[in-house]
Amino acid sequence: EKASARTGMDLSHVNTTLLEYDGTEEIYRFPFPAPGCCSGIVEVSDGTPIGSIIAPLYESVENGRLQLADLNDDGLIEWDDYVEVGNGLPNVILGLEQQFSWKRFDLNLFLRGAFGHQIVNTARIFFENKSITSSYNVVTTTYYNESLEDFPRFNSYHVENASFLRLEYLTLGYRLP
Repeated sequence: EKASARTGMDLSHVNTTLLEYDGTEEIYRFPFPAPGCCSGIVEVSDGTPIGSIIAPLYESVENGRLQLADLNDDGLIEWDDYVEVGNGLPNVILGLEQQFSWKRFDLNLFLRGAFGHQIVNTARIFFENKSITSSYNVVTTTYYNESLEDFPRFNSYHVENASFLRLEYLTLGYRLP
């Protein structure tokens, strides 16, 4: 038998905008119920991209206290200081299937991916903070800031790239004579 190969691919580009919001408020901010999070991370209004993530901007940690950007210089971190820091919906979605046959052997694989989107890591907001260590162990990821002693507060530091390419399955087969 001779060798054969077959490839299949699905590729989608996604771009969504809310044309008209039929709510009672001009702007609605959705809270996100999770440990240590959040007063609001998604804002909905006419003409905004669906899935936009909003947050105050992280600047630094000084004397154990979180420093966020006060964009309107009023001394408070409120809604006017929140900006778009990402989008929870991917820009590109990919599916790739590859099949190979040689003699009595078959090899099949499928890759799936999504690119160009972000995720709010709510677990980091709560578990990477020493102010809650009386009842939990502090998790130390790559992003852990040992000097932070302030109460957990959602900000742009907790928004991460969520793009991925995953091998969904890989099979190797042999056909009996």
